[in-house]
Amino acid sequence: MTGRTERRSGFWLLKAWILTWLLIPLVVSPARAAGPPGTAGDNRPVINGMRLYFGDLHSHSGYSDGQGTPAEAFAVAKANGIDFLGLTDHGSMLTPGEWQETLYQARAATVTGQFVALRGFEYNLSQGDLIVFNTPTYVSADNPQYDTLAEFYNWIAAQPTAIGQFTQSFPGFNFNNFAYHAAADQKITLRELSTPEQFFLSLNAGWHLGTLLNSDTHAANWGCCPSMGVAAPSLTEAAILEALRAGRTFFISPHDPNLVVVLQANGHWMGATVARTPTLNLTITAHDPDPTGGNLNLVLYDNGTPIAKAWLQSSLVYTWTPVVPATPGHYYYVAAYYDGWAAPPAYSSPVWVE
Repeated sequence: MTGRTERRSGFWLLKAWILTWLLIPLVVSPARAAGPPGTAGDNRPVINGMRLYFGDLHSHSGYSDGQGTPAEAFAVAKANGIDFLGLTDHGSMLTPGEWQETLYQARAATVTGQFVALRGFEYNLSQGDLIVFNTPTYVSADNPQYDTLAEFYNWIAAQPTAIGQFTQSFPGFNFNNFAYHAAADQKITLRELSTPEQFFLSLNAGWHLGTLLNSDTHAANWGCCPSMGVAAPSLTEAAILEALRAGRTFFISPHDPNLVVVLQANGHWMGATVARTPTLNLTITAHDPDPTGGNLNLVLYDNGTPIAKAWLQSSLVYTWTPVVPATPGHYYYVAAYYDGWAAPPAYSSPVWVE
């Protein structure tokens, strides 16, 4: 098996359908044309010490099966107004020289407070594809030492600073039904949203994963249409990586590329595990710099079941503070949408009670 040709025509049909459904509306969004979120810089509201930054963590250059150089990718992404870009060429196609050169070009493109460029790689296997950031080396399933999912999990678990991300999944291409690996769970902290069934499958298996979606672009349109972001104290490489490691991410709906919803529980940010407690005191914050004038719906979920809902009048910043029973072993997250929307809404990442 080789990563040079990403397998399974069924997977590519599904991915094309999802990306068409989720991403194309963002390209033509009037809100986006009026000013990309990345242009707001540190003028964005501070939410309990965090600001909201927008980016993309799955993209390719001519170093694998995309276009252009890493430097061009980072420059275009910055010009398109996003705050950070992860360049993730296929490990099976990279040379050691290209791997090192990607890092040089990422460092050259990073400007504190303006833009963060991240080097990563994509690992391809018949059971699913994963993204890895913040490691000194890369691996490929073409190497017999890393040609099984168990071997990859053992490898990433041994990398002190690694940050892993599951890409989109569907039955038969979902990491052996997201079979749980405790050591890898400490390093794989993110997953691309595909379908509700796959989302619940991964979380119910025991994984602790921040929610997002990426472009997986192979064209020279890096940063055109972000579907994710992070809550971080500042726009630095260290702060973005820390947010990714913590799973402090959010999913952006194609209906409104500026609407963001984030979640805190008992003082802990989304992505965190809360110690066993009888109740959760939640602070749910939604931000929209160009509200529609309609009512915003906020829905709180417990293990995928809605347990509370709020309707809030149009505003730049919405805050909801429900208090709910906390069940050990459960996860809680929030969806946000305006009246009249069809799926998908905006999503926060979960918090867990354990």
